[in-house]
Amino acid sequence: LELDVTRDAVAAFSGLVFDAVESDVEYDDAFLTIGPNDDVYVAWADRRSGLNNIRFAKSLDGGETFLSSSLVESSAFLQNRPCLEIHPNSGVIHLTWSDEREGRLFVYYSKSFDNGDSFLPSISVYPFPPIE
Repeated sequence: LELDVTRDAVAAFSGLVFDAVESDVEYDDAFLTIGPNDDVYVAWADRRSGLNNIRFAKSLDGGETFLSSSLVESSAFLQNRPCLEIHPNSGVIHLTWSDEREGRLFVYYSKSFDNGDSFLPSISVYPFPPIE
């Protein structure tokens, strides 16, 4: 699988991913990346609960099929703008997103040591500047 990753290409491919993962996905802010073994990882802000919560799914066959998605962390507050990075040597998955649980937007971070089967509890790493 070889992708020329542009914003338009990711948006188009993300639509195909969601069709493959779950047909009832309502999403915003999808982020897709390719791992060191050509695994495909996608995270998105999922609206099924009424609020955006970050979900994660992966394909171990280059995007042909996807395993069921999982909720990274449930929150009663808005979560969006996920970003994924896969360490090329260790395969650790790093995930950040914006989150309003502290009363304004903060960047939250979590990581997975088991190829996305589970994620560590998140931590707040950076506040967005307040909007004036």
